[in-house]
Amino acid sequence: MSRRANALRIAELVGADVLRVTDPADGWPALGELLVDGSAAPIAMFVAPVGLSHRERDLVERRFQNPGGDRPIVDTRPARDPLLLGLWETDSEINVERPLLVSADPVKRLGLTTRYSVFVSTATLRTALANGWSEQTAQGELIRCFVPALLGVSYQADRDDAAPDMFAMQVAIQGSGLLKAGEAELPAASERARRAGTTLVRDARFSRRVVGAYDGLCAMCGLDLGLVQGAHIYPVSAPGSFDEPWNGLALCGNHHLAFDRHLVGVRPQTTEIVFHSQILAQVAGSTPVAALVEGTFSRLAAPVDRSARPKSKMFEKRYEFFAERYAWLT
Repeated sequence: MSRRANALRIAELVGADVLRVTDPADGWPALGELLVDGSAAPIAMFVAPVGLSHRERDLVERRFQNPGGDRPIVDTRPARDPLLLGLWETDSEINVERPLLVSADPVKRLGLTTRYSVFVSTATLRTALANGWSEQTAQGELIRCFVPALLGVSYQADRDDAAPDMFAMQVAIQGSGLLKAGEAELPAASERARRAGTTLVRDARFSRRVVGAYDGLCAMCGLDLGLVQGAHIYPVSAPGSFDEPWNGLALCGNHHLAFDRHLVGVRPQTTEIVFHSQILAQVAGSTPVAALVEGTFSRLAAPVDRSARPKSKMFEKRYEFFAERYAWLT
């Protein structure tokens, strides 16, 4: 199959309502528009079929290649975002139950005229066959495998530097019914999977911005070690919520979970941190609980980025939204 045919096949698999190829050319690149979160993003797709490794590693990897010769990936930015995609649809040794796309970093290969390959492990491909989404990191580069319906989600994750948690994506895809959908159910299941994936990308982007604003440190105890997450104050599921750093706190896993379960609160005006009596009652008899309480700041640490300082209104709205859960916080 030619690269042009691969580009048109990818568009067919993704769906005309999501990907429109305006000029397939010879597939290196094919020009088009990708619908992402309600907006059309101009893209240039550099595509190739995924095939055997042919270096005595066919049991463990597959690859796709550039055309070779004087055919580099050209820089189409800022007019169009480049995408480097492989299409895995047939295989002489593996039963490809459903077509998959494999994405790699086109910018890393801008201007290269020599022959090069993008390698992906068969384990990563098999995981994507089973779960709809998988990732591997090779020489610092993220290689992602996914069902074609989620091309927009993958693009958004790369564009926003906000890769969603792989296992959360797999759970969302399973929950959407996409992997078991028949032809009649496929459009609705694809849309459910895209919505769920877009939400996870937004969460990842929000978390990255919040954690960055606090220089990677927990606002309640100062822990870092890469164990800090961005937590919404006024929850994202609530009406009129905001995905802005000032509606977030950088929290370690323990404080994040305690915050989500309403066992720790923050007084809006003073930023004083307060524990539920259920926690305080266990301090004397539990060394771990005592360590949690004693290791918690008396007040929230301020973010390094002053514009991300939590707004007191967000805490007030949180307590109004979860009114029954916060009767103890007076």
